[in-house]
Amino acid sequence: DKNKNFTEITYIDDKADCKSSVEISKLRNGEFLYSYDLNILDGYNIAKVQGFDALLPITMKMLRENGIYDPKSNNVAIPKFVNAQQAQKEFIDIKVY
Repeated sequence: DKNKNFTEITYIDDKADCKSSVEISKLRNGEFLYSYDLNILDGYNIAKVQGFDALLPITMKMLRENGIYDPKSNNVAIPKFVNAQQAQKEFIDIKVY
């Protein structure tokens, strides 16, 4: 400023919360019971905070509870449609080692 005082400006970007979980249990008939909660970083929004850029994370949440996976059937779990067109498709493929 005019009095030659210095100041320090500190701003912190938000951290993305990408903590996810997957649970799989084998059933007696060769099928699997599964559930997942996936948090995926999909980019950042740039916002102005007191004249400075701040990066705000954009996360995509994919949640599925208690799905049954049969290795002998189709492995498409959740197709998503936008304006009657398929925009996203999730595949489930469980391998036993």
